[in-house]
Amino acid sequence: MLKSTLNLKHNVDISKYCKLIAYLKKQNVGYQPKKSSIFTKENIENFLKNAPFEFLPHKVALVIGISGACRSDELFKMKTGDIDLQQHRAIIVLPNTKTYQPRSFVVANTEWVEILKCYIDLRKNVEGDRFFLQLRHGKLTKQPYGHNSIAQLPKKIASYLQLNNVNTYTGHCFRRTSATLLVNSGGDIINLKKLGGWRSSTVAESYVGSSLDGQLKIASMLSTEDTTSMQNMPNISVPGPSSQQFHFSNTKENLHQGISLHVEGRDNTTINIYFNKTS
Repeated sequence: MLKSTLNLKHNVDISKYCKLIAYLKKQNVGYQPKKSSIFTKENIENFLKNAPFEFLPHKVALVIGISGACRSDELFKMKTGDIDLQQHRAIIVLPNTKTYQPRSFVVANTEWVEILKCYIDLRKNVEGDRFFLQLRHGKLTKQPYGHNSIAQLPKKIASYLQLNNVNTYTGHCFRRTSATLLVNSGGDIINLKKLGGWRSSTVAESYVGSSLDGQLKIASMLSTEDTTSMQNMPNISVPGPSSQQFHFSNTKENLHQGISLHVEGRDNTTINIYFNKTS
């Protein structure tokens, strides 16, 4: 940001100043940027089920924001034509994204789809194409949510749930919550990048927040013996090229000693793999 600003405003390329670059890198060591807090599954279910009708726009923003890992700016720019509401699902297309690449996603949870239907039924009676409108006295007004108002929705949801440090629930809350829930559910980096439209794996991983569920899952993996999954594997026979047969021999007794792979064909071959224990 500093480099591009100086180049644009003052026509100064600081990349040529080696000592300055080294100094800035040294000052950046240990810096931890502040990140938005995230909602848990319990927080989401509690709010969607128990919040009163006056929080309907908040519920819709929560459903869409988490289902598509949306930025507050993307929610702000949503139009009524961006949602294709079907019987058991909703298909949403975001044409205006930060990367200038359209992104689409699906809301398949039946309870979440019902929330969208409830809001859209009210939205049909109001003119205009802006999707998020303010709700007053049980009716939607013509006043759309502003950019700052959309960014304040996670904070208002946290206030209703009486969570600690409500000011840390910023406009990036929905996006970070979505990424964290996906990874904790077993999603890989490919699914994560596709969900949020990230091109960089490093940037995508930075949106994943640390949660107790994720830490418990890692602890469970570490406490499980390596031989557990191997002991449950049967002997495998796989057809290979030139009518060869590959036999994988596996028993509980030889797991700690090695694995035997026998190849049958013109020349019978046996490959033994031994495991060396290290202290």
